[in-house]
Amino acid sequence: MISRLNEPMFFVGCDIRNLDYLPGQNDPYIGSVVDWPAHITLIPPVRERTDELPEDIFEAFRAIGSRTTPITVASLRDAQFGKNGEVLVTIVEDLKVLHFALIGILHSYGYDGRYPDEFTGRRFNAHTSRTSDALPPSSTIALNSMSIFRRRNGHQYIQERIAFSRTE
Repeated sequence: MISRLNEPMFFVGCDIRNLDYLPGQNDPYIGSVVDWPAHITLIPPVRERTDELPEDIFEAFRAIGSRTTPITVASLRDAQFGKNGEVLVTIVEDLKVLHFALIGILHSYGYDGRYPDEFTGRRFNAHTSRTSDALPPSSTIALNSMSIFRRRNGHQYIQERIAFSRTE
């Protein structure tokens, strides 16, 4: 039996680190990571289906990215998540439109029920964990991409960054 920690999964989020590389240059932030970088989660971890790889889903995510304009969000307040409020987070402005677009893709490919429902839909609160790289309260950040984060065969990695490439 596969342990839940070794189960293949993916999630999508906006990396909030200062990503410093030139357009056209290979993205040095793609690849293996020991810990997930500071990010705003757009969809929670999704258990991959064992009968197919999620490449079609990722292609649909890319299409959403191509139709999304860069977004500036502001942090709103601190909150405490977790069973006993042990995880300090910063709630950011509403990203529900993007969240629902991604969740809709999951449903259209039969992935409903493969992610924790308590973090989606009306209960979705865009937030970032308060780590050393966290978004400080009362600040803004420009989001110009979203990333596909994956775990397979016990390895964590950032698979790709999807640019928000629609211009107004």
